[in-house]
Amino acid sequence: MFGGSSLWGTGSKDEHTIPSFLQSLLGEDYKIYNYAETGYVSTQELNFLLHQLAKGNLPDAIIFYDGVNDGYVGVYSPAIPRGVHNLRMTYKNERKDNVFIELYHASNYKKLVDFFSKNQATKKWDDEISSKIQLNSSSVVELYEAHIKQVKALGKEYGFKAFFFWQPNLFSRTRDGLPYEEAIIQKASPVFVESQHQVYLDAKSTFSNRENEQIFFLGDIFNQIKEPIYIDWCHVGHNGNEIIARRMFDNIKDFL
Repeated sequence: MFGGSSLWGTGSKDEHTIPSFLQSLLGEDYKIYNYAETGYVSTQELNFLLHQLAKGNLPDAIIFYDGVNDGYVGVYSPAIPRGVHNLRMTYKNERKDNVFIELYHASNYKKLVDFFSKNQATKKWDDEISSKIQLNSSSVVELYEAHIKQVKALGKEYGFKAFFFWQPNLFSRTRDGLPYEEAIIQKASPVFVESQHQVYLDAKSTFSNRENEQIFFLGDIFNQIKEPIYIDWCHVGHNGNEIIARRMFDNIKDFL
């Protein structure tokens, strides 16, 4: 299985991740390997798959669980479709052996400066990309369609089946969220929320009702669930992971 941190299992115990739940449903006749990695977009997942195939690790079936990272990177930051997460320089060694710098970084003044600097940077960024949301969102979905074709071509060559699941996120704004979920939305940049809602709309239009192609849109999977699901805008708790795993099982069992 390939994906980002949601599949890797951020916020959950190992036995409560999507791959672990799916392993239990499939039983001992199948062996699931979780190749997800935090922050990975589909381009990185495909590269990792190519590496495994080159090493002779040939699977019977592959599952991709995507949408959140491709949507975030491609539409919001750095707003480059088929790009990867920005790697930013962090403050490291300048503090070493300098007591005044140490005191500054530990001070409330530094925290206040960081707060206003971050808010100003976010507003500037939002102003810059807001007009590009629709175009970038369309590109993200089109490029994921190309990703599907590329993986399926590899499947024909190497003899494996491939399944593709587009994941849900809180910013789709289709779920009647609980108060704490609404608080997550309200604290986020409105442009960020808008960007991910647009990705949801484009993905739903493109990937819905394509189950016969082994493409499954899960963007609405939590719409009717009344219990707490999300732990942030894209990661879910163990109950959400179990719901997703059961849907995956129902979708793929007849194809295996």
